[in-house]
Amino acid sequence: MNCLKYKFALICTPLLFFSGNFIYAQKNSPGKAEQKQYEKIVAKPSAKAINKFLNKWPDSAYKEELLFKKDSIAYDSLKKNDENAVEDFVEKNGKSAFLQQALEIMKQQSVPQTGADEATSTVKKFKGEAAIGSNKVSYLQYRRRGKEHIAVFELMPEGKDFETVLVTSYVKNAGNWEEEYCESIPKYIMDPAADRSTMAAEPRIVFIREKRYMLLDFLNYSTNATEICLEYVSNLISCDAKEYTNSIFYGTNLSGKAPDEDESWEIEGRSAESMAQGGLSNEQIFLAEHMSGNPKLKEIRPEDALSDDAIVWWKEANPDAMGKAKSLHFGNLPDDCSLVSAFRKAKKEQSRNYSAAILDFRGYTVIVSCSKSSGKYSLVWAEPICRNSRTDRYLASIYFDTNGTTLNLFYYKGKTTFKYFINLSSKAIRR
Repeated sequence: MNCLKYKFALICTPLLFFSGNFIYAQKNSPGKAEQKQYEKIVAKPSAKAINKFLNKWPDSAYKEELLFKKDSIAYDSLKKNDENAVEDFVEKNGKSAFLQQALEIMKQQSVPQTGADEATSTVKKFKGEAAIGSNKVSYLQYRRRGKEHIAVFELMPEGKDFETVLVTSYVKNAGNWEEEYCESIPKYIMDPAADRSTMAAEPRIVFIREKRYMLLDFLNYSTNATEICLEYVSNLISCDAKEYTNSIFYGTNLSGKAPDEDESWEIEGRSAESMAQGGLSNEQIFLAEHMSGNPKLKEIRPEDALSDDAIVWWKEANPDAMGKAKSLHFGNLPDDCSLVSAFRKAKKEQSRNYSAAILDFRGYTVIVSCSKSSGKYSLVWAEPICRNSRTDRYLASIYFDTNGTTLNLFYYKGKTTFKYFINLSSKAIRR
């Protein structure tokens, strides 16, 4: 009995499948009226006739064909020499199969016709002589909707706070240049000590799908820091400055000098956006690719990133370590960080309870200790590497007291010497 049921099911299943396909085919097969109307459109196509057809038969088997035909009609009828018409087509037809062709035309039409000398004199007229040649000011020429434009970017505008980028646009009307708008854009900053910005590249026009943007790249850094940390910021700004997207790459300047003094800067670091969770917009994807293609931005190794994070943490936890602090906070070091690897290879001072080493590591002189009872590694001390041992403090050596827990730090500063004493057990410090 069960076998009979099974055979019956096998027979019925293909019948149901074919009958389902038959019903689907019947539903999508054009009727006489639909077929007749379709043939009329093929003979004399128009966007109006296609819209009327699809309103009446939205699930027609001819739908995709007719939508492409409508798209083709719109592009073929486009006046390619009319800059406004091309802009309108691109803005309104973001999903068009002909979008790339229209964008290529728009890109060609974006090339400015104003000469460089006229642009320079215009910027001088509105922003003053100091704006020309300044690494805090840059400008961009482009053409949009049949008109010439100059956008001026000021990284440290007078009368504004450091967190502001000022964008001023000028447009040429009837042969005369006049201000179109002046907008303030928030500056992307991660380092709270940053107080200077400088241009990193010439601004330019870029296209992302159907949108035109101004691309602005600059650097942030601190003039008061003992080591040079750099932030590379890329910005996509709409031509009316109402929309913007930005991305940042931050880390250590491998040249060791301020970018105003040395253009050979390179950053070893990471992008904040590369660590973000979730999907990225087209603009964010563009900026990520833009930064990854820059040879001056070098992605830090994960093990070095762990070490750098530990040093940053130590500095923030011990702001007065070289001042009047009476105790310290030690940083726990993970086994897989590069600082632990360097410690394992270094010459060490030994006591009953600890081993310790002094290392020049990634721009810092650091002291790392290891507890012999727990096997845990600690960052005991960190200060910027001495650049001039004749005038600056220089940590020359370390050694343990006879108690086995107090570490002596022996310094030179010019012709004088002094010591710090750090108890690795209590974390107390005295001078």
